[in-house]
Amino acid sequence: MARIVIATLGSRGDLFPFIPIGLRLRERGHTVTFAAARAFASLVAAEGFPFHPLPGPVSFEEYRRHPEVFDPRWNGLASLSALMRDIILPELKKVVTSLSDACREADLILTHAGQPASPMAAELAGARWATLSLFPGNIPSAWTVPQGALLPALPTPLGRALDRAAWAVTLALLDVLFDRDLNAVRRELGLAPARHAFLLGAISPTLCLVLSSPRYSPRPPDWPPHIKVTGFTSWDRAADWREPPSLEAFLRDGPPPVVVTLGTALVRDPRNFFDVAASALHALGQRGVFLAGGEPVGPFGADVLVLSHVPLSTLLPRCAAIVHHGGAGTTAAALLAGRPAVVVPRLFDQPYHGARARALRVGIAIPWPRLTERRLRGALERVL
Repeated sequence: MARIVIATLGSRGDLFPFIPIGLRLRERGHTVTFAAARAFASLVAAEGFPFHPLPGPVSFEEYRRHPEVFDPRWNGLASLSALMRDIILPELKKVVTSLSDACREADLILTHAGQPASPMAAELAGARWATLSLFPGNIPSAWTVPQGALLPALPTPLGRALDRAAWAVTLALLDVLFDRDLNAVRRELGLAPARHAFLLGAISPTLCLVLSSPRYSPRPPDWPPHIKVTGFTSWDRAADWREPPSLEAFLRDGPPPVVVTLGTALVRDPRNFFDVAASALHALGQRGVFLAGGEPVGPFGADVLVLSHVPLSTLLPRCAAIVHHGGAGTTAAALLAGRPAVVVPRLFDQPYHGARARALRVGIAIPWPRLTERRLRGALERVL
C-alpha cells in the first residue's frame, strides 16, 4: 500500500475538504500523513493521522495579524500581494525543505492548489504529486474568464477567442507580479525556473482533482484529461466536537433561524457585518445563529444566539437559510443541506461562489462593499 502525504495551507476551509480524502485512503489501507501549519496539529491528530508541522504560522491566527490579506483593492491584487509578501514568501524556503523531508519516503504527495511549496518539495524528494483544487475558477479555459474580468465568458467562437485573450493577460500580469520571487526560491533550492509559477505552478501535470460538484462547476471541454471534477468532499465535524446545550435549546424554542457566518473573513471588520445582519433579521422578525469564531460581537437580544463554531453539516438542516462569505466549504454545506444563501463575497474564490449561487438560483450575492442593512434585508426576504 502507498505512503501518501497531504499538504495544505491557509485556513480551516483549506484543510477540511482534504480530511475525508485522507479517511477514505486510510480505509483502503494506505498510510496518510498530513503536512500543514502547526495550528492544525491537534485537529488532525484527533482523526488519528500522523501530522508533520510546516514552518510558519500560515493559519487563521496569522491572518488576524495581517488583515491586509483581505484588502480588496485592485480587484484583489492588493490582497494577493500582501499574502505573498507577508505570509508565504518569508517562510517558503523553510516550508519547502521541511515538506521535502516529510516526503522522502512518500509514494505520492496530494497538494492544495495554492501551496507553492509542494511542487518544489516533490522535485527535491523525487516524489510523484497530484493536485486537490478547491477553486476551478483558477484553471484557464476558453469557456471561462478570469475572476474580475470586464466581460463574462461568451459562448461564441469570437467570445472564446476573447476569453483566451483575457486569460493570457491575467497570466502575464501574475507572472510579472509574483513569478520572479517564486523562481528565486526555486533557484536557491537548485531547481529550474517554472513558467506561470504563481497561478499554475501547483497544478500537477499528471493529475488534478477539482473538489467540486460537476453540476456546480461544469468541466470545460478544453481542460486536459488529467483534470477531473470529482464532487464535493465535505467534512466539518471534528471527532471531539460536542454540541453546546444552548444551541439545542435555542433551536427548540422557535422557528428555524438564519445562520450567519464569515469564515476566515472574520479577521476584517466582523462587528459591522454582524451588526448589519442582526438589524436585517430584526426587521424581518427572523431569528439567527451567528457563528462569530470567538469575536466579541453583540449582544443582539434573545432572538440571536452567538456561538464560536458549529459544524454546518449539523446546523444547517435545522435552519432556514444562511448568510455567508462565499467560502468553498460553506458553499458546499449550504448546497448539500438544501438551504438558500445570501453570499457576501470579498476576495479569493468568494466572488466565484457568489456568482455561481446567483447563476444556479440557489442564492443571492451582495458584494462586500455594497452590503447594507437594506440590501441584506431584501435579499433575505427573497431567499426565505
